[in-house]
Amino acid sequence: MPVNAQVVLSAVFAAFGVVATAVVAVVVADGLAREEVPWYGAVGGIVAPMVFTLLAWRLNRWGLWVGDRGFRDRSPLYTRTIPWADIVMFEIARYDRGFLGLLDIQGIWVVLKDGSTYATELTFRDRPFVGPPIRLKTNTVMVTPQQARAALLQLRETLRAHADL
Repeated sequence: MPVNAQVVLSAVFAAFGVVATAVVAVVVADGLAREEVPWYGAVGGIVAPMVFTLLAWRLNRWGLWVGDRGFRDRSPLYTRTIPWADIVMFEIARYDRGFLGLLDIQGIWVVLKDGSTYATELTFRDRPFVGPPIRLKTNTVMVTPQQARAALLQLRETLRAHADL
C-alpha cells in the first residue's frame, strides 16, 4: 500500500495528540501530587487534548471510501457503510430542498435495493464556482463537475467488480 499525504497527515495528527495528552498528563499528575490542581481541572486537562486528537483524526478521514466490505461515507460526526450487495447503482442527482437546492447543487447519490436513496457528501455545480473547494455543511464537500464525474465512474466500476464476485 503506497503511503500518501493523507496517511502521513493522519499519523502526524495522531502523534501530536498522543504527545500533547502525555505532556498534559504529566503536568496534571505533578499538580495533583502537589495539590495545586483540582480534580476537575485534571480531568479537563487530560480530556481536552484527547478530544482534539479524535476530532483531528475524524476531520482528516472525511470522505468517501471504497473497500471489500462496501461503500463508506465518513464525516466528522458519523460513518455509514453500505454493503455492495445493498447497492443498485450510483447516480448524479440534484439536491431539491433546503440551502443546497437554492444553489443548484448536484451530488452523487447511492440507490439502494429497497428503493431508497442516500446522498453522499460529494457535491458540485455545473455552473462555474468561484474559489477553492468548500464545505457547505457538515456532510458535504464541493468539488468540480469533472472530479464528481470521475468519482462516479470509479464508483460504478467498483460496484460492477463487486457484483461479479
